[in-house]
Amino acid sequence: MKTGKLHLFLLILGLLICSSCERSGYYNDDQRNRLDLLTSVRWTEQSTNSYDPENPIVSRQSWSFDKKGKASVTYTWTDKNGDTVYNETQYYDWTFTTENFAVIYLYSASHGDLFWLIEKLTADELRVKAAVMDPVLNPTIPQRLITLQAAPR
Repeated sequence: MKTGKLHLFLLILGLLICSSCERSGYYNDDQRNRLDLLTSVRWTEQSTNSYDPENPIVSRQSWSFDKKGKASVTYTWTDKNGDTVYNETQYYDWTFTTENFAVIYLYSASHGDLFWLIEKLTADELRVKAAVMDPVLNPTIPQRLITLQAAPR
């Protein structure tokens, strides 16, 4: 009987200690908001290549991120008639590399590393500086500005 009360006391004490500890592995409100903004839509960019004015090519990239760390991008090129002349999907693993979720690291065994420094993330727009190395650790690395618009999944 005495052993049972001791075990119950230790169990309650352990639960009290665990419930008062800071939880790790959980997101704060800002992190959760950025994660939700990034993963709730598909991000697209479209441009027209007018090197050949007689046959302009419309290129589109469309990115999707999920909360489990998987991402994909589909590149599609269409000609002036709307016919697809190129279509490829690439798959990546991704994570944030900074505590404030300002840098996205994308990795693909077949396509290498990408780092995106987020300049703007809203429900409608994602603007990043893309580089092949972490721009926070390597601020002089060449970067390319990419502006993506939100589209429904």
